Amino acid sequence: MDTKPTYNEWITYEDGCELPDEWEAVIVAAPTRTKIEKAAYIDGEFKLLNGTGSVVYPKKFMRIDVSEIDREKDSFTYKR
Repeated sequence: MDTKPTYNEWITYEDGCELPDEWEAVIVAAPTRTKIEKAAYIDGEFKLLNGTGSVVYPKKFMRIDVSEIDREKDSFTYKR
């Protein structure tokens, strides 16, 4: 049975939920002032992408659909 990936909405992390693909980056709800952190799903675990590589167990995460983003036209530039 084919399933269409869920994007752009918060997914409750529980048994049977739709997990990200291996090495897919996601946003996780975090107990920080910004309320979010970036993480990647690696080897069956969510690992923070903030330089620590800490393994976290999110209550909620969000997959972001970036298929419409053109890296050349839409990406950020650095302030000079």
